[in-house]
Amino acid sequence: METTKEKLNPEIFSETFQKDFPYPINAYFDIFGGIPKGFEFNFLPDAEEALENALKTISPQESQSEDLYWNDLSTQAVSEIFMLRYKESMTLRGIAEHYGNLTENEIQLILAKTLRLLRHPKRSRNLKDKFEIKELQ
Repeated sequence: METTKEKLNPEIFSETFQKDFPYPINAYFDIFGGIPKGFEFNFLPDAEEALENALKTISPQESQSEDLYWNDLSTQAVSEIFMLRYKESMTLRGIAEHYGNLTENEIQLILAKTLRLLRHPKRSRNLKDKFEIKELQ
């Protein structure tokens, strides 16, 4: 298995916020919580595609939410909100203005719920295979 696309120094990560990392590393860190000190992170080349495929499997209706804004969204809209935040680095305010009918708080809740759904074992198993964390020697 080749692991060359991205290598991150864990000493730098511990002092840096996720927004400073390029997509999809920033999304992976929010999904899985980053890496501990003393470990090395190797990112596989097809990780971006795996993340986008996992996003396509999210259906807002699957969460059985009482939040009307969530149930009215399509899978494409959830994916687009996620991509605007992580790939385009848009602020919550910017995404809310883009949609017009959603508030910053609703965008934040949509992103939190999307991250929670991406952590589900049926989705996260494939995502976890797209990066390696090794202890530094």
